[in-house]
Amino acid sequence: VEQSITIRGKTVPVLCMIFDFVPNARPLSKVITDDALKLTKGDVVGILAGIASGLDRMHKNGLWHDDLHDDNVLIREVTPDENLPEKYEAKLIDFGSTKPILSEEQETPDRCDYFYLAKHIFAIAGRFELGNLGKLTPADRSFASRLRQLAHRLSDRNVSRRNLKPADVFLEVRAALEECATGHDFPSFVEMKQQSGVSLKEPLANTCGCASTPTQAGTDLEMGRTGSSVQSEQPWK
Repeated sequence: VEQSITIRGKTVPVLCMIFDFVPNARPLSKVITDDALKLTKGDVVGILAGIASGLDRMHKNGLWHDDLHDDNVLIREVTPDENLPEKYEAKLIDFGSTKPILSEEQETPDRCDYFYLAKHIFAIAGRFELGNLGKLTPADRSFASRLRQLAHRLSDRNVSRRNLKPADVFLEVRAALEECATGHDFPSFVEMKQQSGVSLKEPLANTCGCASTPTQAGTDLEMGRTGSSVQSEQPWK
């Protein structure tokens, strides 16, 4: 909104930027330091995809944000009546440092939009792992590892080697979820310690998620091999 104000008899132009009020939101800095927060893989994707898509919209409109630190990203908790698939929504704020993207200006390694985006990916991946400590499956670890690899690429000072735009980050984050959502979820070490028995003859039975207990899994495997029921060995405590 363009306005003008008069100060000591001199009229000067003023440009005002008006933004929506964002309820049920807190800065990303508070989210990543919240030890009680347990993010799912879907939550992580929703937050990171929101940040990347916001940057993508700015870049396509010829603008750098240039100040995307933790307090300039708001994470809003979506209410059930909004009928949105995501639990959290990311909002970019504070465009006071915004600069135009000039076609004749070569991109420099110090352009901070990409470094801040990489930092946010590292931080949210770390919060996901810390919040689910002791319950992480191989699929969870693979997901977090994919995100860290993406963040390393984004923070590469070699611009040609980085070769990533915010739209690419959006797709890469979603691909990390899709590729890590399938596969066998083996029990954690704590879960294995709580099992009623461990099969020494059939090690794979100890990680068989389809059986109710390792002993039963071992019995099923032996029955499939011999065609008859085999007495299960005594559980090893």
